[in-house]
Amino acid sequence: MIKLHSLTHLTMTLYNLEFDDFEEFLLKLCSPLQLFDAKIKSRDRSYLNADRWERFISQNMTSLIRFTFRYSDIIDDEFELTFYHSLINRFTSSFWIDRKWFFKLFIKENELIYSIRPYQYVSRDRKLQI
Repeated sequence: MIKLHSLTHLTMTLYNLEFDDFEEFLLKLCSPLQLFDAKIKSRDRSYLNADRWERFISQNMTSLIRFTFRYSDIIDDEFELTFYHSLINRFTSSFWIDRKWFFKLFIKENELIYSIRPYQYVSRDRKLQI
């Protein structure tokens, strides 16, 4: 794998990739990422483990300033609530709040969408966006 030591911004859209493989890929990049944007559609619900994300970011992405994350969970006949669904409230811990990365959960058609976005201030005439 090519090491990208000067890569500071990365945007990825992933389909059906296990979180373990995703972490391994990011570790092999050896990059001081400052901005990271990930959109993920997968049945691997370990992506919803906020504590795991917190550990990974704290240990391996120490230069990260802006984190945007979107995980889509398909609602179909195979959908079941799992242990990981019970962990989503951890995305509101001080780790996330201190960095001004805010969690949002919404339903769109046949998907549950879990989102982490940075706080954004919009000028006087516009509404506050989170």
